[in-house]
Amino acid sequence: MALLAMAAVGATLPTGNWHPPVREALQRAIDRRAGDPDAYAVFDFDNTCAVGDYAMLTAFADMDVGLVFDTRPDADSPLGKLLAAVRAGTAEKRFLVQGRDERIPGLCRASESILVPSTIYERKMQND
Repeated sequence: MALLAMAAVGATLPTGNWHPPVREALQRAIDRRAGDPDAYAVFDFDNTCAVGDYAMLTAFADMDVGLVFDTRPDADSPLGKLLAAVRAGTAEKRFLVQGRDERIPGLCRASESILVPSTIYERKMQND
């Protein structure tokens, strides 16, 4: 809901670790909706790439920005195909990809994620 509150007052999105094109698109959406009492933001941050994510992301044709986090979805899944289309430049311009830094965890200033080396991940799984 932070983006909604920011749009209500026309605030500036902090630079942080956003991929620059993603940050610019989000800022344009905030600026475009500044002062609009009917503006709203919807988020799905359950750290999964599960059934329904693609449908939720593509269900609203008037959505300003569709942000796809690089979660390494299966390439043959609808979300994987959308991710590939965004990277190839063949998807609708409203869709953007934001990379994650799995070492932090958090965002990185790129569309590709920085992955945790498998040995670290495997060691963690063995200890849990």
